[in-house]
Amino acid sequence: MKNILRLAAVIAVFSAVTSAQAVTVKGQASFVGVSTATTNYVDWIYTNDGAIVAPSAAFTYAHGSAASYTASTWYYYYQVENVQDVSIFAFSLNVNPNTILSAGFISGADLDAAPFSHTGVVGDVEAAPWVAGPTDPSGATFNPGGIAPNVSYDFDSPTNDLTLDEFSTVLFVSCLHPPVFKFSTMQNGESFNGALPVPMDPIPEPMSMLLIASSAIGLYIRKRINK
Repeated sequence: MKNILRLAAVIAVFSAVTSAQAVTVKGQASFVGVSTATTNYVDWIYTNDGAIVAPSAAFTYAHGSAASYTASTWYYYYQVENVQDVSIFAFSLNVNPNTILSAGFISGADLDAAPFSHTGVVGDVEAAPWVAGPTDPSGATFNPGGIAPNVSYDFDSPTNDLTLDEFSTVLFVSCLHPPVFKFSTMQNGESFNGALPVPMDPIPEPMSMLLIASSAIGLYIRKRINK
């Protein structure tokens, strides 16, 4: 009987997944240098309450299109902030490429400004004053293979590297999957490592899980009857 109750609880959990409410969550991740132990930061927002901004001419896609961005249900937005006297040349996201519908960046966008309004985050670190506006990557790449990183942003040029008190434009991925925190990195020779919310790896649909759990209950009951 206890096992039946446990399985029934599993069914209840997966049923709850189907009725999850819309959320918008904001945060900031610390990225610590491996050899220097200095800290840089990445601001982030994820939401399943609709795209915060609609696709426009400001969007550059490393993967997908305006149509696949619009067709998404989960949106992830990031902004790299360099508060150290170093130059950041690259930023990478560790994602399962099979989860990503679109990925790229939004030219000239600032996560701290409307409509993103990345405010009210406890302990948020901001360098002040910023010496320049948002810096676009010189390019972005999407790796469809299984070897991470699968989404990378290149700042390796004299006009696109992130120097002291500079920050990136808004970087994004979109998908159909809720978040999980995974390792991510920014580089300048030194590696700054941290964890960011990215799309969770695909899992069976809730209805499939309900069927699996129901089958397990049926098998358990049959075994008890046949004893």
